[in-house]
Amino acid sequence: MDAAAAPADEKTSVHAWWMLTVLTLLVILSFVDRYMLTMLVEPIKADLKFSDVEMSLILGPAFAISYAVFGIPLAWLADRYPRRWVIFGGVMLWSVAAIFTGLGRSFHTLFLARTSIGIGEASLSPAAYSLMTDSFPRKRLATAIAVYQAGVKMGQAAAFTIGAVAIGAAATVGTLSMPLLGDLKPWQLVFLLTGAPGLILASLVFTFSEPPRKQQISITGKVHGLAELAAYARPRWKLFLLTILGFSLTGIYTAAMHSWTPSYITRTFGWGPTEYGPIMAMLNAVAAVLFVFKGGIIDWLATRGVKDGALRFYTWLLLASVPFVFGAFLAHNVIAFMLMYAVLQLITLPYSYYIALTSQIIAPNQFRAQTTAFFLFFTNIVASSGPVITGFLTDHVFKDEAKVGSSLLVMGVTIPLAFVFLRMSLGPLRKVLDEMEVQAAATLPAAPPFEEEQS
Repeated sequence: MDAAAAPADEKTSVHAWWMLTVLTLLVILSFVDRYMLTMLVEPIKADLKFSDVEMSLILGPAFAISYAVFGIPLAWLADRYPRRWVIFGGVMLWSVAAIFTGLGRSFHTLFLARTSIGIGEASLSPAAYSLMTDSFPRKRLATAIAVYQAGVKMGQAAAFTIGAVAIGAAATVGTLSMPLLGDLKPWQLVFLLTGAPGLILASLVFTFSEPPRKQQISITGKVHGLAELAAYARPRWKLFLLTILGFSLTGIYTAAMHSWTPSYITRTFGWGPTEYGPIMAMLNAVAAVLFVFKGGIIDWLATRGVKDGALRFYTWLLLASVPFVFGAFLAHNVIAFMLMYAVLQLITLPYSYYIALTSQIIAPNQFRAQTTAFFLFFTNIVASSGPVITGFLTDHVFKDEAKVGSSLLVMGVTIPLAFVFLRMSLGPLRKVLDEMEVQAAATLPAAPPFEEEQS
């Protein structure tokens, strides 16, 4: 029996890596469409006469709230129906919405397009994590998810690269007249170009098959219902509450940093996208490589019995990052700022990776995607306030666009608080993991009697 199973396992492993390649390519694409906007804040504001608060609503809540709210029903679909179709529909939607972002000429049209991007992208990660958990052994899961999360940083790197090139070319291209679309500014053309590839690449999800769902542990007798998820989460409320609080606080700072750092560099140091774009792209590319390295560390901890290794490792990183959180926006020159920002980008800010790992290891298979969406719902709703609070502080407290760095400095208080809540969650996490091991062992089929094997 074992010998016969070996080829299947080997074949599945090759298939799993191809599936991971496709999912990583799609997440790169999604983050290009998501983060391109941060590169274009200043030209959009100048063209459409937005305030920082108006721009922050598009940067933050327009995307984050729709991403969080629609993530739950889309994750329910991913737990119940083929995950490939859920992803395909989402990629098509966000790609069309990205194209329409480039056609926007008012606050309302950009807000609606950004909301639609959030809905489309909400389909990807919960379904992708569920696919990975069913396709990779537990001792390789952290590495697999790390490769996928490396795609996040590669997407951000690509956004900065494409943005820098496009904006740099704007001086020679200028406004372009197109049939039916009228006069398009350079920032609008960027969205048209970056949104279109998704309409083609979405079909790659059909180049791999749907893996069988494993480790189906029933809690209430229902297989996919939200009632079962609630029944599972209720006695584990302390773990869910503490981790959601910790990740949400990290998310507030991360969203604020990602949304306003390009503007901060321009307003404080006078660097434009052509100067800071290549550096930001390089930082994100290095961060992508480090993701795989961090995944290897967490897998190494798992093989040595450290069950809560992912979350424990992240708390170490958070504590180490505190001096850089506050030091970055006190720096008096752009090089010092970039060095400290690099530490935050490379080590601390990618909190969604640790959300993914935590949610996948604490939930039975039948609602793994929904559990991830549950975490992302709360963390993204709270995190969406980060850009808005930053814009409000700049406009109404400091009353000076040049003071956006002071606003971001204030936002740094969320990181020490996040460390406290996540450290408090480690005890409840270990307890839940122990319970799941007992449940999984109880569901294994009993070994046949010796005499039956002989017959």
